[in-house]
Amino acid sequence: MGSLSYFLGLQAQFTATGLFLNQAKYATDILEAAGMLDCAPMPTPLPLQLDRVPHQDELFTNPKYFRSLAGKLQYLTLTRPDIQFAVNLVCQKMHEPTLSDFHLMKRILRYLKGTLEMGLTLESNTDTQLLCFLTALADKVAASGFYVVVPDYFYGDPYDPSHQDRPVPVWIKDHSPDKGFEDTKPVLEAIKNKGITAIGAAGMCWGGKVVVELSKEELIQAAVLLHPTYVTVDDIKDVKVPIAILGAENDFLTPPALVKQFEEILASKPEVGSYVKIFPNVSHGWTTRYDINDPEAVKAAEEAHKEMLDWFVTCVQ
Repeated sequence: MGSLSYFLGLQAQFTATGLFLNQAKYATDILEAAGMLDCAPMPTPLPLQLDRVPHQDELFTNPKYFRSLAGKLQYLTLTRPDIQFAVNLVCQKMHEPTLSDFHLMKRILRYLKGTLEMGLTLESNTDTQLLCFLTALADKVAASGFYVVVPDYFYGDPYDPSHQDRPVPVWIKDHSPDKGFEDTKPVLEAIKNKGITAIGAAGMCWGGKVVVELSKEELIQAAVLLHPTYVTVDDIKDVKVPIAILGAENDFLTPPALVKQFEEILASKPEVGSYVKIFPNVSHGWTTRYDINDPEAVKAAEEAHKEMLDWFVTCVQ
């Protein structure tokens, strides 16, 4: 039968490192069914303020058509986690949709128009636990109306402490923050080409250094550092955009004493908005690697995620 390439609306492309799945043809068929093949794309699947969508009390006159499109969109979420929240939101209204609900559905379709080639990359050496956590976090941000991009700066080669032949000093030679900073520039350019003018960036661990460098050159409009590494006092002195720093009480890489120094420097720069918090009883990496069966660990991670999102809602207009 040969290699899998297309099955039940799923397109599969084998790569040197794994498998890429998407549903571009299926998404195009949905746009055609909705009469929106030539619609103008939107940068996000939902508006930032859902309560301001008009006609919330006016029933949609063709609920059967609404349910048909909603069902099609549900199947599309197999390879599009970026629309899962938005699709789930409109599907909750299938019984008695309003004109407002239909406007939201059309917003999702317009977002699809500009992102037809997006999908899932499954790599043979992917850190699946970390990927799941990051995907869930990206979904939270997207659900608030933001366009979210999660680049793989490690190109399928994340740091793995179990690989004793590649300790951090060896691994970092192939994945320096300086390289991450340069890799980010074309990503930002691509986002701006979609018509998005205000960009916020969050950096965890190694990514904190990348985000700081972006902040120093004002390539973004807001920054959040979560348990960062490699960030120095001099870096913080040169930050030029609003920045939030979320540190951990038990972090030997960026200890609380250093985070306090960051806070003091930012307090001396009133022209730069800032927010600094040290989370108690957590360790380095607590926002992306935690035991989902530990209620306290989950609570701490979710609190940090909310702080991050609140900062972006405040600073990214």
